[in-house]
Amino acid sequence: MRRPGGSLHPELLELLQRMTQGNPFYIEQMAEYFREANLLKNNNGLLQLKNQDVQMNDSVKEIMMARIDRLSGLVKETVKAAAVIGREFELPVLSAVMAKQEEFINKNGDIEMVLRGRFKPPKSGRSGMR
Repeated sequence: MRRPGGSLHPELLELLQRMTQGNPFYIEQMAEYFREANLLKNNNGLLQLKNQDVQMNDSVKEIMMARIDRLSGLVKETVKAAAVIGREFELPVLSAVMAKQEEFINKNGDIEMVLRGRFKPPKSGRSGMR
């Protein structure tokens, strides 16, 4: 796999494929996370882990959420809307979802605040929905 700064070493690619269950988007994002965290070294044009004994305690989901949280507000909301739509969609669909979301916020306020008002913390294993 070709990345800026070099190709992924086969062992690193295998690790990323295991971590991400082969999802190409997640592989790319995880490789970028490793690069940003300064965990990679370039060895004759092949990117590999600096420390082969590095422990990955975070799940792919947690790492992806941390990366998304660093985005600007609008970009973050767009990514979240796109994730809800699915893997493949047309740009007009995303635009319509974003417009509906903005319309909802303008009418009802912040979505998280509305959802907090609709759900109570669970009591003794029961659903918290009103």
